[in-house]
Amino acid sequence: MSDAGRIAWRMATAIALTLFCFFLLHIPNSFRALNTAALLCSIPIFRGGLMKQRMILIWISGVMGMAIDSMFREAPWLYLCAFMLLIYTTMHLASRSRDAATLMILVFGYSGSVPTSDLFGADPVIAGFQRTIGVSLGVIIAIVAFQIFPVKQLRMFHRSDPVSFDRRDLLFLAVAGAALLCVGAAVVKEHGTFVVMLGLAWALGLPVQSWAVNRIQLAGLALGTCVALVELTIFSASSNNLAVYIAMISTIVGIAAYLGTRFPKLKPAQGLFIIGSLLPNTTLFKPLPNVTALFPMLASMWLGILVSTIVYLIFHIAEEIEKNVLDWGRARKG
Repeated sequence: MSDAGRIAWRMATAIALTLFCFFLLHIPNSFRALNTAALLCSIPIFRGGLMKQRMILIWISGVMGMAIDSMFREAPWLYLCAFMLLIYTTMHLASRSRDAATLMILVFGYSGSVPTSDLFGADPVIAGFQRTIGVSLGVIIAIVAFQIFPVKQLRMFHRSDPVSFDRRDLLFLAVAGAALLCVGAAVVKEHGTFVVMLGLAWALGLPVQSWAVNRIQLAGLALGTCVALVELTIFSASSNNLAVYIAMISTIVGIAAYLGTRFPKLKPAQGLFIIGSLLPNTTLFKPLPNVTALFPMLASMWLGILVSTIVYLIFHIAEEIEKNVLDWGRARKG
């Protein structure tokens, strides 16, 4: 079996195992575990030390999220400031020596810290614990899948370059998080979590990637949302078998992993394609008979993308103005 085939089988196995666990045990936060497992399984080489570091960072961010929910639940403005500090601190800890996958799974962990989300009705510590457990379970299942379908350490598979954010980038992520939090609470109250999750996931790449790569990612997300709608439309009209449902989702994600590995130019689209196809499907504990119920979720995802892009453009314009003013000042002095 080729290495691309092994990665595809690894991905499909991890998704099937995660879905089986959540459907069998009815554990909340299935979409966090699924996206975490999918993100890690797309990394070719298993590194035990890095997995341990990821798990530690997940629980650091989880504990910080629990503390914020506990202390500032009744104080929205303090909550907003604390949420910005959470993003700034965790992204600072995770960047410079960590890859993009680590940053993304941190977002999966604390993106539920939205006052209008369903989890906010629960005890803040319990809600934060459930979020963190969901992401941690995704890491554990990914490790199991790595052991079942290992890939030899070849030259073509090297560790991703660490992501490095400077202070301006960290400030942008914090402000974007605050904007996403506010928009999610004001516009799509029941689906604010998806605004924050997709918005922050998209924002992570804006300061460090070219627009060409960003366009490929957007295309992947658009295709993923369309695939999710087609999946559920076909399934709800033809079957109600849970095993078929799990096999269908796992197969599609496995194919995406194979194509992303086999054709490197498609790799940037793989991550958001998988998120876009998994998130609408896996917020449920059973197949959805009415696909129109997905529309608010999908709209929330794209609203998060829009908000983060607007905030980034504002920061970019401000940076250009600052640069021009400094250049003008130097010219006058010269």
